[in-house]
Amino acid sequence: MDIEKTCSKFIKKLKKDDYILIGLVFLFGFLNYFYFMTNNALSADGMFNGPIYFAGGWEVDLGRPLLVLIDKLKFGIVNVPIIIFFSLLYMSATVLIIKRIFKIKKLFPMILITLILVLFPVFAESATCIYCFDSYMFSMLLATLALYFIDKKKFMPAVIFIVASLAIYQAYISVTIVGIVMLFILDVLNNKGDFKRLFINLFFVFIGLLSYFLILKGTFLVFHRSFADYKGASSFGFISLIQALPSSILNCYQDFFNYFVTNKVIYNTYYYRHIINIIIILIFLFSLIKPFLNLNLKNKIYLILSFAVLPICVNIMDIIASSTTITLMTGVGYLFIYILIIIIIYNYLSISLLKSFSFVLLFVLSYTFLLSNNSTFMARNEVYNNFYYECNQLINKIKNIDGYDESYQIMINDVFRYNSDFVPLSNGFLALQYETFENHVGLGGYSNFYKRYFGENITMVDKNKYLEIVEKDAYKDMEIGDIKIIDNVIVAKISDNIIYE
Repeated sequence: MDIEKTCSKFIKKLKKDDYILIGLVFLFGFLNYFYFMTNNALSADGMFNGPIYFAGGWEVDLGRPLLVLIDKLKFGIVNVPIIIFFSLLYMSATVLIIKRIFKIKKLFPMILITLILVLFPVFAESATCIYCFDSYMFSMLLATLALYFIDKKKFMPAVIFIVASLAIYQAYISVTIVGIVMLFILDVLNNKGDFKRLFINLFFVFIGLLSYFLILKGTFLVFHRSFADYKGASSFGFISLIQALPSSILNCYQDFFNYFVTNKVIYNTYYYRHIINIIIILIFLFSLIKPFLNLNLKNKIYLILSFAVLPICVNIMDIIASSTTITLMTGVGYLFIYILIIIIIYNYLSISLLKSFSFVLLFVLSYTFLLSNNSTFMARNEVYNNFYYECNQLINKIKNIDGYDESYQIMINDVFRYNSDFVPLSNGFLALQYETFENHVGLGGYSNFYKRYFGENITMVDKNKYLEIVEKDAYKDMEIGDIKIIDNVIVAKISDNIIYE
């Protein structure tokens, strides 16, 4: 293959509008992530896994084996600017593919779509887990490519891309599924609804899901592994999925409502996003009145049914992982709801003043994403600063107690808790977390933190030793702030809380 000729052919296919969109992705992408790149705004996962990270058995057990390969290609280096650059590169490719899938020829609606995509809070939340952010954005690209090839009726590459996307992060399958329903809706609005084609398209998504599951099961058998006990993955099965279906479907509709109107999935009320969402959705529905009336009966039924199943498609992880509900990290399908709204309003709303008003609202919505993303980053930075201060104070006290021996293990009974003033302004999900997890894995995270930021090598007690010590009278007699040596373990009591999990 002539690489130079292939590259030249690809570049020639790019139009002036494509370069504008790529420029917007990088411009607003760097604006969105500049604070993150210049401060410490990592989530507990991001802090815990450190600046050198190779995915391993845990990711395989989560059903994400391709993360292992990707990390090897990165040589395990977690470099924030490089990861952000490649993430924006994948976002740029995704934008251009979306433009071609939905045949959007005008620049203006694509600018709106680009801004919402690059500023979408789901991606900003993922960025705080920086070690896998570029991998997740690559999964997004693969899921979009799968949709592209399904639309082109090239099902073999589509299935391959679905399997690959799932093997990085399962939540992004919603992109492909919602996109298929969107294409069907757009055909229906032109009185060209083809239910057979919709069924075939969804059938090949099922083939992709089944292929992924069988490959994963085979991998588990060969390497003697199993699904991790995380968000119901260990109990995943066809029978359990069917049994949970009624409650899972109800969760899909509840999550759909919560995402747009309440603060349960994303914080909306501070920026009046719930009001903006409601107004935009009402204008969207108004835009559909005239085209709906022009449809024949069959296509009217198709349209109603399509909108009825959209919440299920967006929240497909509520079905697949029935023991959990959508979080801001897994709600990527909502991006395509906004894309559908933009396409419908642009193509079908005939009242120019109302159309302009809706687009102003969408720009304002994008602006609120920028603000809440950065408020999340600022909240995470404040949590880090507080944790650093408290850990610095604590290690100095530990070293100054009578009988201190650096070979002793350390027990800190709780995590340092801090609530930033930026939390109400944030996206609301990871901004609520502390610097490390509120469990025994999180207590072990003190070792990571001290090594990473203080150059101190300390060994934390295991869960069994922790639970043994908290039952001793010597521990029960301690006041908050006391540090004591119990059974050759340096015990620091920073609260009255006891962690059992």
